[in-house]
Amino acid sequence: MILASTSRMVLRLKEATSTIPIVGNMGDPIAWGIVDSLARPGGNITGVSNTEGEKIMGKRLGLLRELIPGAARVGFLASRDLAETIHGVDMRKGAQQAGMSLVFPPLETFSEAEYRRVFKLMTEERADALVISNQAEHDSYSRPSAGDFSGPRFR
Repeated sequence: MILASTSRMVLRLKEATSTIPIVGNMGDPIAWGIVDSLARPGGNITGVSNTEGEKIMGKRLGLLRELIPGAARVGFLASRDLAETIHGVDMRKGAQQAGMSLVFPPLETFSEAEYRRVFKLMTEERADALVISNQAEHDSYSRPSAGDFSGPRFR
């Protein structure tokens, strides 16, 4: 059995094997094309979906607005892959529900240079706050390196 912690990892494992059981903690497996049905996933894949949905994202962004009353534009740090799934759609709808604009220049790769590019764009677009997706790939960049990388400068 293989345990997988992200939708992307489950999808790659699905492509690699159809015989070894895969248990995943993933986003919406239907939106990711991992299974056709939650009730009957079939094949060798099962697990837990941690899909948040637009209502939850709207509530989270509403809470963010309460914490930062002037926040009207929120940056969303996520990869292009995530932007093109239901999670990106949910974030956009949630921002609309909360009456906020979404600043969402997606990461093309997970690298320091790409984070710098995206943070620069968010700053130029005057994001008031930042929401970071729960993609596991962010873990490698959760703390600045010994270099001078200090992240975004939001108001």
